[in-house]
Order: sequence, then structure tokens, then C-alpha cells
Amino acid sequence: MRYKFLTLQDGSEVKAALPYIISASRNCDLPSEPDKLLKLLSAPYVSKVNPFNHKLSYITFDEVKLLVLWSKFPRVFLKYPQFFKSIPYKTALLYTLNDYEKEGFEKVPNLFNRINLFKECVRLLGKGAVIWRYDPIILNGELTPKEHIKRFYNIAQQLNGYCDRVIFSFLDTRYPNAKKNAAYLKVIPASEDEKLMLIKNLVEIGKKFGMTLQSCAQSSDFTVAGAESDGCIGKYLVKYYRLNSSLCRDRAQRKLCLCFESRDIGQEHGCKFNCAYCYAFKEIKWRECC
Repeated sequence: MRYKFLTLQDGSEVKAALPYIISASRNCDLPSEPDKLLKLLSAPYVSKVNPFNHKLSYITFDEVKLLVLWSKFPRVFLKYPQFFKSIPYKTALLYTLNDYEKEGFEKVPNLFNRINLFKECVRLLGKGAVIWRYDPIILNGELTPKEHIKRFYNIAQQLNGYCDRVIFSFLDTRYPNAKKNAAYLKVIPASEDEKLMLIKNLVEIGKKFGMTLQSCAQSSDFTVAGAESDGCIGKYLVKYYRLNSSLCRDRAQRKLCLCFESRDIGQEHGCKFNCAYCYAFKEIKWRECC
């Protein structure tokens, strides 16, 4: 990562990152809050608090080539549909579409509206720029592999012609909060064979609708089930946008993450969707919200 000295309004100088790629955001769903996102992207730099040492860090947009949006419902494309055509860098959207409506695991708009917005984002950005995240896969007494196959097929069928890539992962319970919530969600651990069989079925559904499946930060090798292995900000996006292929791996992410380096402009614990499985929220917070 390259850096520069940035002069603040009070005249002081600070060290600021010069990222090639920025994320908005792994930490919170910024695209669901249009005004907040545009305010950040319209400034020459952003500052954020490090949750571990509580120090401010600074990020400038001087050398940005790609903006990666992460969202479950990117309202920004409803309120400001032309904004991303005006910025001097490319935009990719990682759009999470789960069907947990029956279970009430997420406080998001209904699946019908989320799918319609996915299609609108494709019309605005292009099919290759909008990637479907089927993440996380939660397995319990009701959410069996058979049920996931059914729900995945339903979404894939509706996205036929609008999606050519799907990123999946299984619920990661290594985070303390996620581990607590897993018990509340009555998660049933799956064997390697069960996971492989499920993904093999999802891969076949993907082929039916012209979609390639890709794993995200998984300890299992799902290439044997026909899925690709790549980072969410990985080789696919580098090739699609013809970016610098000498990008470094993002060491700030989990060891299994294959993403290239980016800087996140979102602040931790800022998401309002309060997903029951989120690693960032404690169990008690989710219970209060629901």
C-alpha cells in the first residue's frame, strides 16, 4: 500500500493511504444508505476509527481505479442511479441475496424487491459488474441441503440472464459473536461430504442458468465439486476490469481470504440490517431488534 501526507483543515499533516481499490463496505452496508455513501465518495478523503486501537486512519481517492460495493439492498441505485457513471473509476457490486424470509434472520426488504433491484443494478452497471453472493449458507433442522437447493434454484431462475457469477460460503462460527448466535440459530454442523454434495448441486443449477459458482474463504476444496476458488475482490474482477495484475493479497483479511488489497471506507457496527448470523453483532442485540 502506498501512502501520502495529507493536510487537514486545521493545517496539521497526517499519513493517508493511497489505495488502488476501495470497499464500501465489508464493515457495514453503506450502499443501503445513499446519502451517507455519496457524502463519503464526494469528499477528497475519508477518516475512520480503528476499532482496536481507536486511532483515526485516513484514506484518499487519488489513485483509486475500482470501487467495490457490498450490499444486501443497495438503495443508492434507486435514489442516485446515474451517480456511478460520473465518478472517475469503475464500480463493482457484490450483492447478497439469501432467502431467509421464513426464518426472519435479516431485517431486509422482501425477496421480490431485492431481486428486482438486483436486475436494475445490472441494467445500470452491466451483468459482469454485479455478482450474486449466496452467503452465508446456514444449515439447521429446517434449512437442510435439500431446502437450500430449492431456494437457490428459485433465486437463480429469477436471475437468469442477469447474473453470471455466484459467490458462496458456509456460516463461519470462528468469530466469538457468530459462535454464540450459531447456537441460537440451532446450526447443525455439516460433514465435508454433505457440503460437497450441496455445492455440487448448486453448481449444476448454476450451469443451467449460465452462472459460475465461486467459494469465499473456505477451508474445504470445493473445486472438486465444480466451483472455482477466488477472492471476492480477486482474479475475476481484475480480469473483468483489466486492472493491474500485480496487486498484493489483502493481509488485513482472514487467512483463507484470497482478496486483493483494498481499503474499506465503512465504519464497523454501522449496519442496520441486524442479521442474526453476523459476526459483528452480539446475540443480545439481535434479540432486542427482533
